[in-house]
Amino acid sequence: MWMLATALASNQATVQNYLTTGDCESAKQAASLFIDASPEDPLAWRALGDAARCSGDSRAALQAYRQSAALKEDPGLTALMDSLSSAFSSVTLTVSGADEGIPPVLSVTVNDEAIEPIEGTLWDLPSETDLILSVGGPGYATADVPFTTAKVGEISALTVDVTFLGRGTVNVDTMADGVTAILGDSVLEAGETSVLAGSYDLTVRGPTGSLTTAVEVAPDGVTSIAPMLLLPAVVNLLGLPEGTTLTFTEGPGELAPVEVPRGDGTLDPNVGILIVDAVKLEGLPQGEWHYQLQHPIFGTLNGRFFAVGGQVSAEPVPWRTLPTVAPLEQQYAVYLDAPRVGLGKQGRRAAIATGVGVGLAAATAVVVSGIPTQSALVQEHRAQYDQAVANGDVDAGNASYLDLNEAQNNLKARRITAASTGGATALSVAAAALIWKRWAGDRETTEWNPWP
Repeated sequence: MWMLATALASNQATVQNYLTTGDCESAKQAASLFIDASPEDPLAWRALGDAARCSGDSRAALQAYRQSAALKEDPGLTALMDSLSSAFSSVTLTVSGADEGIPPVLSVTVNDEAIEPIEGTLWDLPSETDLILSVGGPGYATADVPFTTAKVGEISALTVDVTFLGRGTVNVDTMADGVTAILGDSVLEAGETSVLAGSYDLTVRGPTGSLTTAVEVAPDGVTSIAPMLLLPAVVNLLGLPEGTTLTFTEGPGELAPVEVPRGDGTLDPNVGILIVDAVKLEGLPQGEWHYQLQHPIFGTLNGRFFAVGGQVSAEPVPWRTLPTVAPLEQQYAVYLDAPRVGLGKQGRRAAIATGVGVGLAAATAVVVSGIPTQSALVQEHRAQYDQAVANGDVDAGNASYLDLNEAQNNLKARRITAASTGGATALSVAAAALIWKRWAGDRETTEWNPWP
């Protein structure tokens, strides 16, 4: 218990430290962590309200303060709330026609934020503003109720008439293993289930993914659900050429355009451009889909396919039927049969590598040809040195020694140079051979450019 109290105190101190330095965003994040750790602690909600007020969001601050006040009465906080709420207006709701045990869902949207009543009151609304109260929820007919808020600091009253629909029956077909169907917040079982009438989100999950659709449960009626047909479909579109754009013009849902970028796929031997084997479309509702293919070379094609719920299928895209394909095939065939003029990029590389190899070989030959002469010169200076030593001629011996040393160094340098240039020559010749081989195999495509 002591450790928990210490941790909570640390969370509160962290928020206060951020507020002291004016770091409102970090204070909000720390306060949110505080609430996650202790959602029933009024100090956590008070800290979140302080962080919201730091950033100038008085409405968010009031909402957090109300949560804190509901957990623990605080006269000082109440006075602060009264001060902040004086800049807003509120609406007290009276609901008629609701079931005693099942309340409707009521909300007002302000600046993209859904505001729900707390203890029957919509707090902290913009004053003298036309708003719409949304009515609905399981068991109720949906409706929109327009109203106008009161002046600043005032609380107005609004009576809302709702229609309780009662209950309906959902009949769920048999589901395969690994498939689940969730209606609202409830997991459905196969067979009939009694539920409150109204509008729901039905989510079906299975091996092909997850798909959510709207379902209307009629009061005193039977709504049939076939989860296997509502599973998402996976469709593989086969054989799309690079540079293709697919736009889906009609179908049971929305699908973003698909683009096949240049440089993807493998070379088609007939048209000379890259072809992608398959483009996968996932999460498709079952039904017929229409698309338009656009390609900078081949033009436009309209096609369609049928997606089967819960299944993976493959659909060829018949772009080869376009009248622009045959002329390109003919051009590519002529290109393949035509003699190659010029070296091309690979040929130029091979020529450069060959030239380097020839130059290095010539240099190696010059260096190697001088080695015997230099070797004979070393022998000559060694004989002169030996004769001077035998005659006891110190001056002649010193001179012969220097000449011998210089000749030996020159011979050593020539041998090192010959080895280096010889190795470089071998590498250049090998590289040239490899590049020439590549040029011979690739020269059919390096110059082909069908793109406009």
